[in-house]
Order: sequence, then structure tokens, then C-alpha cells
Amino acid sequence: IMNYVVEIEQIMKFLKLIYIVLIIFSSYCKSNPDCSNFGYKSWQPLIPGDTIYLIAPSHGFPDEESFSTTISFLREYLLHNFGVKIKYDKNAFKNKDLLCPEKAMSTEAAFLDLKAAFNDPEVKAIWAIRGGRLSLEMWSLLEHEAKKFPAKPLLGFSDISSLHLFLNNLGFATIHGPVLSFFKESPTPTVNKLTSLKSTFDILMGKTPKITYKGFVPHNKMAQKSVGLIKGKLVGGNLSSLHYYDSVYRGFNFPAIWMIETIDDYTRIDSILEALRRGKFFKNAQAIIFGYLHGKSYSDSDFSKIQERCDLIIKKFAEKIDVPVFSIIAKDEECYLSFGHGDRNDPFPLGTDAVLQISS
Repeated sequence: IMNYVVEIEQIMKFLKLIYIVLIIFSSYCKSNPDCSNFGYKSWQPLIPGDTIYLIAPSHGFPDEESFSTTISFLREYLLHNFGVKIKYDKNAFKNKDLLCPEKAMSTEAAFLDLKAAFNDPEVKAIWAIRGGRLSLEMWSLLEHEAKKFPAKPLLGFSDISSLHLFLNNLGFATIHGPVLSFFKESPTPTVNKLTSLKSTFDILMGKTPKITYKGFVPHNKMAQKSVGLIKGKLVGGNLSSLHYYDSVYRGFNFPAIWMIETIDDYTRIDSILEALRRGKFFKNAQAIIFGYLHGKSYSDSDFSKIQERCDLIIKKFAEKIDVPVFSIIAKDEECYLSFGHGDRNDPFPLGTDAVLQISS
């Protein structure tokens, strides 16, 4: 018992001294002297007057009125605040999926819509309007076409992670961040209520070629001992999307820093992490960073219990895997990273070079 207490005290002393910074290089800074050997398709920064294409490969809107209200708001808000225009194919939203009424459109229609957005010379960025589920159904169609797409930033999170993963593995750089239905200024934000689009547009418009976030907690001995630099391509997103991707494509073949978030049942979060670990999905992982994890249970009514259970799941996973594992510090300051289905969903480029800088 005494040895255990001493070890815990030593670890706690170490945690007070450790300082962790995540530095991410945005995909348009290929000419920046700080960025070299990118090996991915870089895109050009947006300028006022450019066009953003709205896609809905996952869930749609409950009715025509909510769709029209959101589109009208976005058209005025994005033009007034950032000088950009929006474009979308209204007919695509009419091609409903009979097997999944929640989806905005059928898989085939969603694929053709995404393909049209990439191939449209007027479009400079592609942004998901909502999350949901089943965008992974486009993978089989993208396999034959995506390599031909020109480089453009794709934005979104949650189920859109399925598209991030597919495109990142082909060498495309994308942006993990809020969808265009839910952010601080939107009419009815159910998630990301404190998330402004300004920091996302700072990335899109080339104002932040290098992003720095601090505030990470080490969760295993490998993380505690990793003083120095951890380098890799930044990838990840929603845990369920990672699980589905693993079942088809078996992970990535390059050194990666994984970012993971989810909102799901506790036992499902736990079992997916265990399956990914045992299935060697993280075989090339240099580090794993957990963002907002939210377990769902009918018996839990307060956030503290939810957070406690999720922390235990991370701790259990971290103790079993030979990869440095970290999580974010929930702190409401811009320099502290927060991402996922919580109130804040800070943007970061995926498929780009990143460095975890750890000093004591």
C-alpha cells in the first residue's frame, strides 16, 4: 500500500509539471517555411466573394419551413460576417431515402451532390449542414471517384467523420468543426451553443496557417513519459465512424495523432474502444487525444456522473494500450482545445501535420 501511495504522489507531482501543446499546420500553408513534406492535397484560402457549397449526406430537416429558415439565415449571416456566398442543390434534398426517413437524401443523391460540389469550379469549400448517420454508405461510390476530386476543404463533424476518414486516407486535408445548422449564432443550436464560426473562417481564409492549443491531461505512463515531440498526421473524429471505418478499411498506414469524440451509450463506447484496440486499428498511432465524450444512460441525470463514467472508460482504455493517451481540459478559454458534441467545438484541420510538444 505504501509503494502505491508513493507512486501516486510521484505521478501527481509530475502532472503538475507537464506542459503539453498541440500545434497543427493548416493545409494551405505549403509554402510556409515551418511546413515541409506535407504529402497531401492542399487547398487555397478563401477570399470574400467565394462560394461555399452546402451538403447534407446525413440527416436532413424535419420540414420545409425549417429548411427554408436555415438557408435564409445562412445566406445572410455568412455574407454579412465573412463575405462568402452559399450554393446548394435544392432538388437533391427532395431525393429521400425510403429506408431511413431522417436522411436528407438517398445515398446515390448524396454522392452525386458531393461529387458536383468538388467538381464545380465556382465552389471553394464544402460544408455539411447537419450530422446524423449513414454517410458511410457513400464509401463504395467514392472509391472509384474521390481520387480525381480537386483539393477543397470539407467541413463538419459527428457522422461527417466518415467522409473525413475516407478523404484523409486518400491524402485530402479536411476540417473537423461545427456543422452549419448548429453554432452560437444559429437560430436553434442544440449542440455547440458556444461555438462561433470565426475561428473556422480564420482557418479557411488563411489567417491561421498554424494553430496552437494547450490544455491536455496524460492518462497513462506512456503519456507521462513522452517528454519531447510527438509527430504525425492529425486524423479522427466520431468514435462510431472510426469503428465502421475499421471494419471495412482496417485503419491508416501512416503515423497518426488520433482525435476522438462521441455521444453514445457507455457500454458501446467501452466496447468500441476495446475492439479497436484489440483489432490493431491504432497500430500506427503516435498519440490519442480524447475530446468531448458523452455517455448516455437513463439513470444519469447530472453531468458530473456522466463525466465520471467517461473518465473511467478512458482510464481503462489508456492502461491497456501502448500509445500515449491524453484528454482535453474542459476550460472555457480559446487557447484550450474543446471538440465534439459539447457547447464548444473548436475547429482543427485533419489530414495535416501536427506536433504534440511536451515539456516538463
